[in-house]
Amino acid sequence: VYVFDVDGTLLDSARDICGAIQQVLDTTDCAPVTFEFLCGYVGRHLIDLFSDLFPPYTPEQLAAYFDPPLTTVRIPAFELGQAAGQALLDRVVGRPVAARTLLPTELVVRASAAPPPVTARAVGSSTGR
Repeated sequence: VYVFDVDGTLLDSARDICGAIQQVLDTTDCAPVTFEFLCGYVGRHLIDLFSDLFPPYTPEQLAAYFDPPLTTVRIPAFELGQAAGQALLDRVVGRPVAARTLLPTELVVRASAAPPPVTARAVGSSTGR
């Protein structure tokens, strides 16, 4: 049995995770960050960290640095915050709150989830073998 714990849920692997991230950040022009700051991102997607540390870059620009480029889901963050705030206020004042709120998302397919490249088939072969 193999157990992989890459998000710190089974073992306290924060020092190793944050150390690896810090090594990557050291190769950039990013301002120094603390261990405590990086710990706040353990278990989250690295794109969240990079978006916070490099705010001028759009998610599309950040995705270009990954090989293969990562497929992502674009979420309406502002609307999500509004809906969460409204639900909290409604709950505080005793109004009913929906069990689920659906917001539109967009799947941005890049090479990490793209189909394999098409290869040429041998002439006269239906299987390409």
